[in-house]
Amino acid sequence: MMGFQPQQELMAEAYQHHIFVSPSVTATDGDTEGGAPVSIIDMAASGMPVVSTRHCDIPNVIRDEETGFLAEERDVNGLVDALRRFVRHPDEWNDILKKGRKHIEENFDVHKQGYQLNVVTRS
Repeated sequence: MMGFQPQQELMAEAYQHHIFVSPSVTATDGDTEGGAPVSIIDMAASGMPVVSTRHCDIPNVIRDEETGFLAEERDVNGLVDALRRFVRHPDEWNDILKKGRKHIEENFDVHKQGYQLNVVTRS
């Protein structure tokens, strides 16, 4: 657990690995922190396989079995199964990673989002 890292160091560390695993859970007091971790968006955009959980907005970033794999919150076996699928089926990586990159480009591009926000706020 490295804790918060500047973007450049996060990406340098990421490029030394093959799969990004980022499970999130709802706290016992109900806190979710909301949204999706930016690190998941960054990793999907970089072309790295992502395994995460069905938590808050994460399923909007990682589409299960299409752009990565998701498990339920606190489902350790589900996370392991997702990792195994990536490891056992490297032939599927290229298609999943291309779809993941395309999804990020189409839905999380700062210029497209800025334009959409401008249109919405002027309506």
